[in-house]
Amino acid sequence: TPIEKSDRSTIEVFGNYIDIYDITQSVEDGVTVPIYYEGRVNNLKLDEEILKKIDEKYESIKDQTSEYDIEKSKKELSKMDAILGSEDAIDSLCKDIVKHYENREHILLGKAMIVAYSRPIGIKIYKKILSIKPQWKDKIKPVMTSTNDDPEEWRQILGTPDKRKELAFEFKKSDSEFKIALVVDMWLTGFDIPSLNTMYIYKPLSGHNLMQTISRVNRVYKDKEGGLIVDYIGLASSLKEALSNYTKKYTETWI
Repeated sequence: TPIEKSDRSTIEVFGNYIDIYDITQSVEDGVTVPIYYEGRVNNLKLDEEILKKIDEKYESIKDQTSEYDIEKSKKELSKMDAILGSEDAIDSLCKDIVKHYENREHILLGKAMIVAYSRPIGIKIYKKILSIKPQWKDKIKPVMTSTNDDPEEWRQILGTPDKRKELAFEFKKSDSEFKIALVVDMWLTGFDIPSLNTMYIYKPLSGHNLMQTISRVNRVYKDKEGGLIVDYIGLASSLKEALSNYTKKYTETWI
């Protein structure tokens, strides 16, 4: 996927493209399946003021993907973390994910993924979903890095690098009980799970990062008609922009 930023541009570094094989062409050739979009921000039933704050913070950080940008905007990021990690937001989000998943479970052919804004929010989502559905203990598992500074509870939940390797192997097995992976950054690029067909996104994404992420659900798999992106953060405009930038034959029918 080409990178187009003010300080880094694939074309400026390497010159014009020799050939372009984009997402639309790959669907037409049967190499990938279509990606469908469902916006569910309104299903969070959050206070209008909170939604407004989320929109404002999202716009201020959605394109900040470099380490320099992130370092420069730590205050804004911490505010976003506080908003998205509020008790009301997490409660509404998790209840809606559980309801949505259960309503589709009879037609789900494979796996699902939840993309959390941060590790603290990821832990909150994990604990809240298990409080709603304790019988999902083997169904949903967090896949995030851990550090020596993490609380003991987090280390117990997240485990070691070896455990994450085991989880990757388990998630790729279509008949495993592990059906829902909860991630922040891991597995969003370079990790192919053909059976993955649903992705719940609760994290601002744009440009090539967004395209790489949603491409996790478009791999061909037996009886899989398409991948579904479920948006809880307000990705529609970013998705349209990314598709128009990275897809020659982009049309509104994509989302």
